[in-house]
Amino acid sequence: MGFWAKINQIKKNVEAVKTAALPQQTPGRVLSLNGERGVIVVGGEYVPKDSQRVPTGVGFTVELRREPTNPHDKNAIAVLHKGRKIGYFSAGQAADYAPLIDIANEGGQTVQASATAQKDQRGEILTFVDMPTVYELAVQLGPAASRIADANKPPIQATFKQLAKYQDQLSRVLAGMEERQIQAAVVLDETPSGKYKGQNMVKFFFQGEEIGVLPAQYRDAHQEFFRAAESGKTKCMVKIRRYDERLWARATMY
Repeated sequence: MGFWAKINQIKKNVEAVKTAALPQQTPGRVLSLNGERGVIVVGGEYVPKDSQRVPTGVGFTVELRREPTNPHDKNAIAVLHKGRKIGYFSAGQAADYAPLIDIANEGGQTVQASATAQKDQRGEILTFVDMPTVYELAVQLGPAASRIADANKPPIQATFKQLAKYQDQLSRVLAGMEERQIQAAVVLDETPSGKYKGQNMVKFFFQGEEIGVLPAQYRDAHQEFFRAAESGKTKCMVKIRRYDERLWARATMY
């Protein structure tokens, strides 16, 4: 083997050792998000060439990439389209979603989401990322995000039924006011007779007085409400208001 052939062989051997020492790149998993919450992308004025290149009138995919060392916001979430940064989530939205994206990244997932863009009156392009709610995303991430899911569980609402018999009680609770919100006690009581005999109805009490009921026949329409009442782990707030000379009440469980 000639001198230069030996030199080339040595170079090849060195490169082979270097390559073998490098960690092998494996394709990462992608967590694809979609939802009805349109989160606007801000800061496009700092990257105008890229922020104005996104397509309008059609949906497209963006990557949500955390920037924990960002000097302006430790929760910063950069939005990228085809590898180019087009802006960020606002500070408020970033604070909500950053812990969840961190959980996904720690699990080896790259986070992507659907997005749309439209032109405003000045001809500038506004981009919106279609995000699930914080609660929905936390549930999607499973046990690792269970504490975030619990903290962001949406309230469950139901309107009282058969209010006619409770008008006097509700009027005393309002005491001349147009609207009032109170914390009510929730009691499950068995329906005594009829088609729904033996099934639980939800009764609401304020200062020991029954102020409303959600009968058993409304269980199908308010399954989550009934389940929450049965769990006994929720707080119930009741909003009472006057409307068309009648009193209406809506219960919200947290």
